[in-house]
Amino acid sequence: SLHALCARVGVTPYMALLGVFAIVLARHAGQRDVCIGSPVANRANTATHGLIGLFVNTVVMRIDLTGQPSVETLLRRVRDTALAAYAINDVPFEQVVNALDVPRDTARPPLAQVMLNLQTDAAQALHLEGLVGEPLTVHNGTAKCELTLDLVQTEAGFEGFLEYASALFSADFARAFVRRFEQA
Repeated sequence: SLHALCARVGVTPYMALLGVFAIVLARHAGQRDVCIGSPVANRANTATHGLIGLFVNTVVMRIDLTGQPSVETLLRRVRDTALAAYAINDVPFEQVVNALDVPRDTARPPLAQVMLNLQTDAAQALHLEGLVGEPLTVHNGTAKCELTLDLVQTEAGFEGFLEYASALFSADFARAFVRRFEQA
């Protein structure tokens, strides 16, 4: 049903999931305006094509939920916001933070304290001559943001997990948040 909605409104599954995430966040926080960070692959510059390594930038999307929009209206807003963010995703996050002159606080990331990450190509086992490698999930015991929703699109649907700052949220809160996300 998510894919049918996306086709009808003209959004991607990522945009629809971003909209749902924004709704749940807004309801939880009692706000009608939320900022959500998202990592984007950053290999648009041809100078980086020959380099080895991970090139990821963070874009922050401000989602406007004012006026109690219908689902379709909200998804169109999310689409416009996401497309505007993608158009400038090669501007380094640090440069954006500096240009906005955002006060720094070592206890929280600037601009967005929540992140959404969607991987559309699930990590596959790596096969090299004589070796087989498997992706492992490693938890380092810390949360980079207050909340991070990591999702992977699979043939069966979406799988994922919610990473949260345990100093701010309880496991019960995290379970309830995920249930609300799944039901939205």
